[in-house]
Amino acid sequence: MKKNILIIGGTSGVGFELAKHYVSDGHTVCITGRQNPALDNAQFETLSITSDANQLGQDIDALLTCFTDINTLIYAAGFRQRGLIDQLNDESIKQMINVGLLAPSLLVQRLKNKLSIPLKVMLITSSSQYTARELEPIYCAVKSGVGMLGASLVRDKQLGKVLVAAPSGMDTPFWHGTDEDTS
Repeated sequence: MKKNILIIGGTSGVGFELAKHYVSDGHTVCITGRQNPALDNAQFETLSITSDANQLGQDIDALLTCFTDINTLIYAAGFRQRGLIDQLNDESIKQMINVGLLAPSLLVQRLKNKLSIPLKVMLITSSSQYTARELEPIYCAVKSGVGMLGASLVRDKQLGKVLVAAPSGMDTPFWHGTDEDTS
Protein backbone atom coordinates (compact mmCIF):
# COMPACT_ATOMS: atom_id res chain seq x y z
CA MET A 1 0.00 0.00 0.00
CA LYS A 2 1.39 3.38 -1.00
CA LYS A 3 1.30 5.98 1.75
CA ASN A 4 1.04 9.74 2.15
CA ILE A 5 4.11 10.52 4.21
CA LEU A 6 4.80 13.85 5.91
CA ILE A 7 8.46 14.34 6.79
CA ILE A 8 9.15 17.27 9.08
CA GLY A 9 12.81 18.19 8.69
CA GLY A 10 13.12 16.44 5.35
CA THR A 11 15.38 18.93 3.62
CA SER A 12 18.71 17.55 4.86
CA GLY A 13 20.27 14.81 6.92
CA VAL A 14 18.35 11.69 7.90
CA GLY A 15 15.00 13.26 6.95
CA PHE A 16 16.19 13.96 3.41
CA GLU A 17 17.59 10.45 3.02
CA LEU A 18 14.26 8.99 4.16
CA ALA A 19 12.41 11.29 1.75
CA LYS A 20 14.54 10.08 -1.17
CA HIS A 21 13.90 6.46 -0.20
CA TYR A 22 10.13 6.83 0.09
CA VAL A 23 9.82 8.85 -3.13
CA SER A 24 11.82 6.22 -5.02
CA ASP A 25 9.51 3.57 -3.57
CA GLY A 26 6.48 5.36 -5.06
CA HIS A 27 4.97 6.92 -1.95
CA THR A 28 3.49 10.42 -1.91
CA VAL A 29 5.87 12.50 0.18
CA CYS A 30 5.71 16.02 1.55
CA ILE A 31 8.86 17.40 3.13
CA THR A 32 9.17 20.51 5.24
CA GLY A 33 11.99 22.76 6.26
CA ARG A 34 13.34 26.24 5.79
CA GLN A 35 14.70 25.70 2.25
CA ASN A 36 13.42 23.63 -0.65
CA PRO A 37 15.89 20.82 -1.47
CA ALA A 38 14.18 20.40 -4.88
CA LEU A 39 13.63 16.66 -4.53
CA ASP A 40 11.87 15.41 -7.64
CA ASN A 41 8.41 13.94 -7.06
CA ALA A 42 8.17 15.30 -3.50
CA GLN A 43 5.97 18.16 -2.38
CA PHE A 44 7.77 20.85 -0.37
CA GLU A 45 6.15 23.11 2.20
CA THR A 46 8.04 25.74 4.16
CA LEU A 47 7.94 25.24 7.91
CA SER A 48 10.22 27.42 9.99
CA ILE A 49 9.90 26.51 13.65
CA THR A 50 10.78 29.51 15.79
CA SER A 51 10.49 30.34 19.49
CA ASP A 52 6.86 31.46 19.04
CA ALA A 53 4.64 28.61 20.24
CA ASN A 54 1.41 30.29 19.10
CA GLN A 55 2.78 30.80 15.60
CA LEU A 56 3.93 27.18 15.54
CA GLY A 57 0.38 25.94 16.12
CA GLN A 58 -0.93 28.16 13.33
CA ASP A 59 1.85 27.08 10.95
CA ILE A 60 1.16 23.40 11.64
CA ASP A 61 -2.56 23.93 11.00
CA ALA A 62 -1.74 25.64 7.69
CA LEU A 63 0.64 22.83 6.71
CA LEU A 64 -2.03 20.21 7.35
CA THR A 65 -4.35 21.95 4.90
CA CYS A 66 -1.64 21.87 2.19
CA PHE A 67 -0.87 18.14 2.51
CA THR A 68 -3.79 15.95 3.50
CA ASP A 69 -4.69 12.30 4.01
CA ILE A 70 -1.43 11.72 5.87
CA ASN A 71 -1.02 8.22 7.24
CA THR A 72 2.66 8.37 8.22
CA LEU A 73 4.48 11.13 10.11
CA ILE A 74 8.25 11.15 10.18
CA TYR A 75 9.66 13.77 12.53
CA ALA A 76 13.34 14.44 11.82
CA ALA A 77 13.63 18.18 12.52
CA GLY A 78 16.47 19.42 14.63
CA PHE A 79 19.47 21.66 14.76
CA ARG A 80 22.74 21.76 16.62
CA GLN A 81 22.72 24.00 19.67
CA ARG A 82 25.78 24.21 21.87
CA GLY A 83 26.51 26.23 24.96
CA LEU A 84 26.34 26.09 28.70
CA ILE A 85 22.83 26.73 30.03
CA ASP A 86 23.70 30.29 31.07
CA GLN A 87 25.08 31.03 27.58
CA LEU A 88 21.77 30.27 25.87
CA ASN A 89 19.26 33.10 25.63
CA ASP A 90 15.53 32.70 26.20
CA GLU A 91 14.68 32.68 22.48
CA SER A 92 17.17 29.94 21.62
CA ILE A 93 15.93 27.78 24.51
CA LYS A 94 12.30 28.25 23.43
CA GLN A 95 13.14 27.48 19.82
CA MET A 96 14.92 24.23 20.72
CA ILE A 97 11.95 23.15 22.86
CA ASN A 98 9.53 24.01 20.04
CA VAL A 99 11.57 22.19 17.40
CA GLY A 100 12.42 19.20 19.54
CA LEU A 101 9.28 18.55 21.56
CA LEU A 102 6.33 20.90 21.04
CA ALA A 103 6.11 20.52 17.25
CA PRO A 104 6.07 16.70 17.19
CA SER A 105 3.53 16.68 20.03
CA LEU A 106 1.20 19.09 18.21
CA LEU A 107 1.55 17.19 14.94
CA VAL A 108 0.64 13.82 16.44
CA GLN A 109 -2.25 15.39 18.34
CA ARG A 110 -3.69 17.03 15.23
CA LEU A 111 -3.11 14.10 12.89
CA LYS A 112 -4.57 11.55 15.29
CA ASN A 113 -7.76 13.64 15.48
CA LYS A 114 -8.06 13.86 11.67
CA LEU A 115 -7.46 10.27 10.59
CA SER A 116 -9.90 7.44 10.16
CA ILE A 117 -7.02 4.93 10.13
CA PRO A 118 -4.26 4.61 12.73
CA LEU A 119 -1.39 7.06 12.25
CA LYS A 120 2.10 5.63 11.90
CA VAL A 121 4.81 7.72 13.57
CA MET A 122 8.60 7.72 13.28
CA LEU A 123 10.48 10.04 15.63
CA ILE A 124 14.14 10.63 14.84
CA THR A 125 15.93 11.56 18.02
CA SER A 126 19.63 11.22 18.82
CA SER A 127 22.05 9.33 21.00
CA SER A 128 21.95 12.57 23.01
CA GLN A 129 18.68 11.30 24.47
CA TYR A 130 20.80 8.79 26.43
CA THR A 131 24.02 10.75 27.01
CA ALA A 132 24.10 14.02 28.93
CA ARG A 133 26.46 16.57 27.40
CA GLU A 134 27.62 19.70 29.19
CA LEU A 135 27.39 21.91 26.09
CA GLU A 136 24.03 20.53 24.93
CA PRO A 137 21.68 20.82 27.93
CA ILE A 138 18.50 21.77 26.08
CA TYR A 139 19.25 19.61 23.04
CA CYS A 140 19.75 16.55 25.27
CA ALA A 141 16.59 17.40 27.23
CA VAL A 142 14.35 17.65 24.14
CA LYS A 143 15.84 14.52 22.58
CA SER A 144 15.11 12.65 25.83
CA GLY A 145 11.64 14.17 25.83
CA VAL A 146 10.82 13.12 22.27
CA GLY A 147 12.12 9.63 23.05
CA MET A 148 9.75 9.45 26.01
CA LEU A 149 6.93 10.88 23.87
CA GLY A 150 7.46 8.01 21.46
CA ALA A 151 7.55 5.46 24.30
CA SER A 152 4.24 6.84 25.55
CA LEU A 153 2.66 6.92 22.08
CA VAL A 154 3.48 3.23 21.61
CA ARG A 155 0.97 2.54 24.37
CA ASP A 156 -1.83 4.45 22.60
CA LYS A 157 -3.89 1.69 20.99
CA GLN A 158 -5.51 4.17 18.59
CA LEU A 159 -2.16 4.86 16.91
CA GLY A 160 -0.47 2.58 14.43
CA LYS A 161 3.18 1.67 14.61
CA VAL A 162 5.43 4.07 16.52
CA LEU A 163 9.19 3.94 16.02
CA VAL A 164 11.81 5.98 17.85
CA ALA A 165 15.22 5.97 16.16
CA ALA A 166 18.25 7.43 17.96
CA PRO A 167 21.14 7.54 15.49
CA SER A 168 24.50 8.81 16.65
CA GLY A 169 27.00 10.91 14.73
CA MET A 170 25.82 10.02 11.25
CA ASP A 171 27.82 11.59 8.45
CA THR A 172 25.18 14.09 7.32
CA PRO A 173 25.34 17.87 6.79
CA PHE A 174 24.15 18.26 10.41
CA TRP A 175 27.75 17.60 11.48
CA HIS A 176 29.63 19.28 8.63
CA GLY A 177 31.82 22.15 9.77
CA THR A 178 31.98 20.91 13.38
CA ASP A 179 34.79 19.33 15.32
CA GLU A 180 32.66 16.27 16.22
CA ASP A 181 34.06 12.84 15.41
CA THR A 182 31.29 10.97 13.57
CA SER A 183 33.34 7.83 12.95
